Amino acid sequence: MSEKIEILKKWITKNGGYINKKLYLVEFSKGNRGIFTSDLIEKNEKILYIPKEICISRKNIIDIPKCEHLNLTKYSNDFYSIIVLLFHLFILKEKSFFFPYLNLLPTFDDFSYHPLCHVKEKEKEWNNISEYISSRLKNTYNTAESNIKNVKEICLEYDIIPSEFLTFENLFWCALILQTRQWGDTGLVPFADLLQHSNESGIFLSGNGTMIANNEIKKNEPVYDNYGLLDDVGLFVNFGFVDKSTKNNIFIIQPQYNIQINNMLNKIIKNEIDEFKNNKFFISTNGISVNLIQFVRILCLNESDLLKMKDIKYYENVISLDNEQKVNMNITNIFKTLLGNDNPNEIIKLYLDENSLEHKIAYLNLKYKELLKLSIKIIVIQWIKTLKVPIDMEILIK
Repeated sequence: MSEKIEILKKWITKNGGYINKKLYLVEFSKGNRGIFTSDLIEKNEKILYIPKEICISRKNIIDIPKCEHLNLTKYSNDFYSIIVLLFHLFILKEKSFFFPYLNLLPTFDDFSYHPLCHVKEKEKEWNNISEYISSRLKNTYNTAESNIKNVKEICLEYDIIPSEFLTFENLFWCALILQTRQWGDTGLVPFADLLQHSNESGIFLSGNGTMIANNEIKKNEPVYDNYGLLDDVGLFVNFGFVDKSTKNNIFIIQPQYNIQINNMLNKIIKNEIDEFKNNKFFISTNGISVNLIQFVRILCLNESDLLKMKDIKYYENVISLDNEQKVNMNITNIFKTLLGNDNPNEIIKLYLDENSLEHKIAYLNLKYKELLKLSIKIIVIQWIKTLKVPIDMEILIK
């Protein structure tokens, strides 16, 4: 592994990139790697620079024979083109310009830690631990399976990749590489994709391929970057890990609304409802996402409230005490419904092996339910502040 990483560093440098000499690779277990520093890295010190020319992205598709007329415009992302490209590059092997990078990518067996590799066999068991987490894993797997089917059809239609390479395992391996390593439009970024994630890290890959230390990193400490705003379950589903060190848990919630809106009012506020429909709503240790409160304010409007509206963004502030009371009651009921009747503290006792996927799901379920309870308390506290009346907290929470 050390020889491969040195070859990669030299290749990056040769092609105009930069890797800080203090960085070294540590392999904790099969498929689990991280970058550490051999000496103090000071604040604002450059960590790395990876030119776009050595990243694997959609633009490289033109390098593949028979792809000059390939029509991928009907697809909304780079998934298909990069998978086709990965196949092509691996067939080339040592002849590929990207071989020093490809040679370090994890194998299919290295992904044995990843939950998406076990969805079909474990779905029922995981559903008993947490329906919420199990459903998100299943939805992500189903999307990957559908994408894989489309890629295979494209390759066969255009005769790009020999059919013997288009096995489900090979296609799924490509999908996992993209799932765990793609940096948005930049694509696959050599060396940078070896850094592990932390919610507390302020290190990001800039648009020009540079990473700068936003704080001092001590000798022999890991160098973490930040994969962006993903909730705790999203990190597990996409990357296969659980960050137990985080001080701020974040979860996407998928609320079911039971709020009746009369037809006349529904027509008036239709644009506002449509604006929020595709929003993601979060709860976190720091509070409830503002867009959830704003959306429920709209859903709880009555004709009297609507007559008072002058500002276009009226839902950004308290509309009326009556509306806000309905908002608090409805959000509290949403959280209570999501809490369900299971006992997450008892469930996690059944899965004591911290390396098992079952323990990780049980742990996330525990944190999720704790956060729902905390969010109910936050709603109560916010309502007390709105009323400006001292009320016994314990009575309200019950």
